[in-house]
Amino acid sequence: MKTLNPKELDLSKVLVSLYKSSVVCDISQTEFEGTIEILIKKKFTLDGLIKDKELTSEYVGMELARTVDRDIFKKLLQYVPKSNKGNTAGVQSTMFNLGTINQPSVINKNNILDAIVDMSSCMYEHKSVFGGVWDNGWVALHPSLLRFIRKKDLEDGNPDPLARNGAVGAINDMTIYASNDVPVVHGVGSSPVYCIPFGRKNAFAFACNVKKGRLLYGEKVLKKESLGVYHARV
Repeated sequence: MKTLNPKELDLSKVLVSLYKSSVVCDISQTEFEGTIEILIKKKFTLDGLIKDKELTSEYVGMELARTVDRDIFKKLLQYVPKSNKGNTAGVQSTMFNLGTINQPSVINKNNILDAIVDMSSCMYEHKSVFGGVWDNGWVALHPSLLRFIRKKDLEDGNPDPLARNGAVGAINDMTIYASNDVPVVHGVGSSPVYCIPFGRKNAFAFACNVKKGRLLYGEKVLKKESLGVYHARV
């Protein structure tokens, strides 16, 4: 396989690969009112992206998808309203404990499904705001947490296939995505705290393009109430 110079890359194939590989591209709103120029605000040069590797358009697209997901997930957490995070989440009931950075919820094989249902139920309490049935839900899980679902699936004899963008199936109207780019922080103690983003596809819009060896992309939050975060540790 020929090693390509960034200037020789097929940028249209890079973009196709990015969209196929990115979780953010799959969970965002693609139809929205506004201009692309508002959204495109980040730049990333392809020069020097890969060292000592065979550079292909598909591989570059996959690498850039990780850059996009890592950046956008961190950005989205800044917009999560109080009703969709913390130990008193729920805009109507305040009954859901979604954990905090300093007091994360402990996740294991026995309660991972309960945690996802709580995220979904937290969103359901915004039903009147959404003006109809709540659908198109999503949650991104780090592999350290996803393994509990996979183990349960294997026990039940029903393992779902893993899609290229990490989609592994759905639970209670929530499409589950596996992602190494879920934000991980350290609170009290040495155990990592996983900041699990979840929400609905109308939460934000996303756009990107690749021009002259540069990646341009950006996000625009449309409905903050459609975003949530669950803080967990294992």
